[in-house]
Amino acid sequence: MESFSDLLRKFIGEQDMSVYKLANESGVNRTVIQNVMAGKKKLPQNGLFNIIDTDCFTTAQVHDLNEAYYTEKYGENTLKRFDMITAGLKGQIRTNLQKEVLVSPMKIDNSTICINSRKDLLSAIKTIMDIGTENFFSNFDFCTGKINRLVHAACESGNIENFFHCVSYKYDETPDDIETMFNMIHYAEDGFITYIGDSLYFGDKKLYFMVTDEHLLIFDENAEMGILSTNDSIGSFLSDKIEGIKRNCSQEVFITDNAIDYMEKIGALTATQAKEHSTVGYDGSVCPTYVTEDMVAEMATDLIKSIPAMAKNISSHFDISFGGVESIEHIICSFDSIHRFAETGIQESFSPQFAKPMSKQNIGKYLRLMLGNKSVKWQLTNPIYFDSKYAICTQNNKSRLSTSSCRDLEQDGYVGKTIYSTLNKNLFDDFIKYYEYLGTTEMTFSTKASRKILEREAEIIEAE
Repeated sequence: MESFSDLLRKFIGEQDMSVYKLANESGVNRTVIQNVMAGKKKLPQNGLFNIIDTDCFTTAQVHDLNEAYYTEKYGENTLKRFDMITAGLKGQIRTNLQKEVLVSPMKIDNSTICINSRKDLLSAIKTIMDIGTENFFSNFDFCTGKINRLVHAACESGNIENFFHCVSYKYDETPDDIETMFNMIHYAEDGFITYIGDSLYFGDKKLYFMVTDEHLLIFDENAEMGILSTNDSIGSFLSDKIEGIKRNCSQEVFITDNAIDYMEKIGALTATQAKEHSTVGYDGSVCPTYVTEDMVAEMATDLIKSIPAMAKNISSHFDISFGGVESIEHIICSFDSIHRFAETGIQESFSPQFAKPMSKQNIGKYLRLMLGNKSVKWQLTNPIYFDSKYAICTQNNKSRLSTSSCRDLEQDGYVGKTIYSTLNKNLFDDFIKYYEYLGTTEMTFSTKASRKILEREAEIIEAE
């Protein structure tokens, strides 16, 4: 791969552009750009953003500049973690989770079965998942692909009733913890909670297990060897170990049944956040940061009006969760979410039971309020490279990473929201870096182009 400095020099020449013009367009000092091109200095993050934000380079050039810049800054492993975050925000991890696993069940009886291959292990899991169970306790790794998909399919089909799954973060250079995070969210969207717990070891070997009402399956971390036996054969040592894991688990993902429950949980999680702290995030739906009291009065249904102080709670809710509009530094909204909002006036963060669609007048007003806040770097995703209709939102506030999602935007009625909230510093740092990365890639429009799109949406509405 060519270095960032070589690519910048090359692309400036290909665009037949002078360093003076790029400096003038971007606001980056001309001497800084020249030193970067000469390999004498590293371009700071805000410098990269400002240069890319000029729209002076082609999409392909923007891609290559970003790959070189972030590889040099963070290394190839971080780029792989960025790819996993992108897959999660675009809904690709959920899509993969729902792919069918073509494997045949095995014949089992009351005898203990030794498993010596991945194929036989998958067959064993398929068998006990098809039998079904009222109670299911496990610690399998979400990153095991087909194993994960077999268990999820059993959850969706109703073959598992009481689901207790615990995982442990790896805190390594791989994208595994990010994949685990999104899987926790997707299982919760379907009504199944995953907990954070300790790993189970036998000596220095990590062990995974699945316990159902009738069977116990233990297998190695490579998912190639295992033992399947009846549940009554579980040893007291392993039983104590499993119960110990269960007792020491903590919860980072929550299912809220209605809008009130959602707002109370977000409020409780973020009540200690400092308002002056900057927040950055990705919004897969139009966050009601700029909802005014008159908009709330218009949207409020009879039900919400009958609940004392609830309308006021709604209008102040996102001041709580985001720390106030004045604290927001950089928000990236999906293009799809802006388009949906402009067409329907629906604030997807609110339950249809509590909030009616906005009038055209207030949709236009809301977009104008967004455009009027010059202190926030607003960007929209480019639907050609970031096509997502999945309403998942993430934010970093203080030291907490919070994510909320709604599985199906097409469903009538409020079906609850999933909240994932963690103090895992590695994940927090990954998402902070990722928002910087996303804002400079071809997956987002420049701030100027984004504002033009918002302006155009507002003009169309105001002309109706």
